[in-house]
Amino acid sequence: MTIILKQMKGALCAVALLLTSTVAMGVEIKDLFMNEPGVVFELLPEATRISMVSYYENEQDVYATNRAGNSSHIIDLKPRHMSIEMSAGRKVELALLIQGKDSAIMVIEHFSIPYPDAVVTFYDTRWKPLKTDKLFKTPTLESFIKPGTPAQVLRDITQNVSFPLIDYELNADNLSSMTARQHLADFYTATDYARWKPYLYETLNYTITGKKITLTPLKK
Repeated sequence: MTIILKQMKGALCAVALLLTSTVAMGVEIKDLFMNEPGVVFELLPEATRISMVSYYENEQDVYATNRAGNSSHIIDLKPRHMSIEMSAGRKVELALLIQGKDSAIMVIEHFSIPYPDAVVTFYDTRWKPLKTDKLFKTPTLESFIKPGTPAQVLRDITQNVSFPLIDYELNADNLSSMTARQHLADFYTATDYARWKPYLYETLNYTITGKKITLTPLKK
């Protein structure tokens, strides 16, 4: 029994070392997806996630039924990025951001129903939550308003827009950039948006360096 317990302890230590030293040990995002403890993928049991990766790598586009009764499948899988459709209206992106020997997992939850919107969160490689504001400044409605906007227009926008509706587009090929896009035109009337459009940026561009995501200087 003592020998078995020692072997189990050694195995657990090996797993911890593997997840901590992601660069040195060659851990990919799929490994972190399969080992995720139910923080993000509470609707997908571990066995289901392992099967999803196996089917995808064997070029089989198989849909798995999650705990909510919806169909889930892997849309894209790269060493440091993957995209999973959880249901018809929800998609989850995972990106492994590496800086030296340190790493972070960026999670983007996309919601397309009833209107495009998204939430960005961060975790370490053991799926412990990290403070988002230390890695990424979440854009607000004011972030999309152009400098020099007349005061009356500024009041019009801020008093009437209750839901900024911001989604994100990640450069999945090299994880070097990300775009935040506002979707006010999808929710508010064409008349309202036409009045605001000249004073709004449609997108904000971010540069990703290691674990840090920095807003690229905007042009008027």
